[in-house]
Amino acid sequence: MHQRGSLPATVIGYPNEGTGTAISYPDDHCNTLTIEAQPAEFMGHLRPSPLDHCMLLDGSTWPRSHSGFSGSPVFFQWDSPHGKLSTLAGMIICGNSSSLHFVSISTLVRAAVKP
Repeated sequence: MHQRGSLPATVIGYPNEGTGTAISYPDDHCNTLTIEAQPAEFMGHLRPSPLDHCMLLDGSTWPRSHSGFSGSPVFFQWDSPHGKLSTLAGMIICGNSSSLHFVSISTLVRAAVKP
């Protein structure tokens, strides 16, 4: 499902809705923090973002709220003569019900190596 003029991308994360992910905090009945994590994967298409240093992932195939996907990695995938290849493209920072903004991996690397 490749839209003309766009690049398909995949996101893998731990949303607040739609998976078995649950966090139980210590209280009067339980003294331990319990985290059960079940990842979710969805696809979308790369578009220009109005936000500085960001790209936009729109046309999300995730049927629920994107809440909880912040910080999730974004991957580009493509077919090659050697099979399916993928590369880390960036990290989700914010979004709405149909699109998400992400910081590119090159922006993250530049920020990490600044003196």
